[in-house]
Amino acid sequence: MLNQAAHTRVVIDALDESCQQRNTLEWLRRISANQSIAPNKLNVIITSRKEYDIESAFLKWMPERNVLPIRADDVNKDISDFVHSQIQLDVRLERWRERPDVQTEIESKLIEKANGMFRWVTCQLDTLEKCFDLKDLQNALDNLPDGLNETYSRVLARVDARNQEKAIAMLQLLVWAERELTLNELVDALAIRQVGKRLQYDPRNKMPVPNEIVKILPGLIVLDTVTRLERRYSESIRRRLTEPPQTFVRVFVRLAHFSVKEYLISNCVHETFKSSLEKLNAHVAIVDMCIAHFYNSWPESHVLSDLKDSQETDDGTRDLPYFVSYLQYWPEHAQIAQADDSALKRIFEVLTSGSASDSLFARFIQLTDPSPGHEIEDTTALFYASVCGLDRVVSRLLESDAQAIDSPNTYDRFTALDAATMSCSGEIVRTLLANGATPVMNTVPGVREAHSNETVVALRVLKMLLDHGAKPTHGALVDAVISKNLPMIQFLLDNGAPTSVDNEPSLFMTLGGSTVLHHACILGDIDIVRLLLDYGADINALNEERETALDVTVDSAMKDFLLERGADVTASSERK
Repeated sequence: MLNQAAHTRVVIDALDESCQQRNTLEWLRRISANQSIAPNKLNVIITSRKEYDIESAFLKWMPERNVLPIRADDVNKDISDFVHSQIQLDVRLERWRERPDVQTEIESKLIEKANGMFRWVTCQLDTLEKCFDLKDLQNALDNLPDGLNETYSRVLARVDARNQEKAIAMLQLLVWAERELTLNELVDALAIRQVGKRLQYDPRNKMPVPNEIVKILPGLIVLDTVTRLERRYSESIRRRLTEPPQTFVRVFVRLAHFSVKEYLISNCVHETFKSSLEKLNAHVAIVDMCIAHFYNSWPESHVLSDLKDSQETDDGTRDLPYFVSYLQYWPEHAQIAQADDSALKRIFEVLTSGSASDSLFARFIQLTDPSPGHEIEDTTALFYASVCGLDRVVSRLLESDAQAIDSPNTYDRFTALDAATMSCSGEIVRTLLANGATPVMNTVPGVREAHSNETVVALRVLKMLLDHGAKPTHGALVDAVISKNLPMIQFLLDNGAPTSVDNEPSLFMTLGGSTVLHHACILGDIDIVRLLLDYGADINALNEERETALDVTVDSAMKDFLLERGADVTASSERK
């Protein structure tokens, strides 16, 4: 796309505030290294605070002369212009239009204490808006907060006691949630009440005017309307591919600025909120919110696709809470919350509430299973806890009852040990092996970044399995190839992973009727294909359709490579 345009300018403002900072830095590095893009066709401008990680990443490939510090005088001039324009034009301050002396005082006081922070100025303007007479205004100007932390502390201090519980829950979600929440989801998350000894979702507790949620934490949260083209969820792959995308308008609730999150996770946060916003306590609270929704009574007509459909409809027919769409992230919160003994007990109670065919546990699996496709009826609590990486829960399950530790599910015949391997949980793998699990290596951790700490951890998990006598299977090798993780592929091959399915005929259908070489050729990675061939993969092996790797290859360079390595163009026709 960049080569097709005559000239492209990319502007990235406030990179330090991006939640995709790591991915953005990697994208910029790849763009800079792309020799096919003419230097005169692309200009990139990035602004950021001076942070070590960002600066060091840039200086690995960017000449130091291209890094320009912004002078403080320039920033102060910009702030002065900004303050002046706001005082003159902002309708919130129009009551002082006939008092130029007051306007001048506001301007001078704000510029004096701004210290280069546009965000600080914006927050003070929000406060001054509520000053309806000169006495209140001068009192506010004489007591301007020092910096953003004090500004945010004052906002929290002014939260009405009746709204404090809601404010805490909102901030816990906005700071620690795995993804952004829509306004509807957040309103549903807050609509819980105590029922006996547990919390439960009650739609009668929903705020009748959702937009008023910003009044609880003025200046700290904002509503952001986003229009997107998306395809609705469908069980039919053909329908998902052929039906045109629809326009969806969603309102998201976000923290007003990156500095708000920095403040909320710091030690400077207001005492009333500090404990609740600490990482462990916040994740425990979010787990409890999720559990409250698990206990809700769903209409019997709803099936998995209805429960997991993330699309928001406002046609009056929706009878599920919007927060249901977020429950699939429950395992990530539970991994942290399980460190709290009381939370561990509640998680354990949900998982042992009955068999998977019982309504509550079945609903729980439907909403949260991170490995979709498994049959609900044969999903055990041990398998589920293992695939979710809940190590303390696994230990508790093994202590409390005699678990069928090697019992496989019917979908892919995976055991709890396979599930723990997939989740790359060394602690769970160690626990299961110590409790008598049969050492197997039917799969590998789902790690895609080859040169990363995650791969190092994944290789340790696989080494642990090897040390206990597990043998790498063809299926594990296929999973590693699909992840395109070369170090993991090398590790499996070095430790005897078979490159054919001759010794594992039952796996042939499970693997889509293809060998690992077929999968690698379809993915188009020559390095992986070369490695497989070097370790003895049969270049002319047939898949279920009686096709060779050459037959399924689309990329011309890959075809040439296979021919160079001895692929037989007539192999498939001769053996049909």
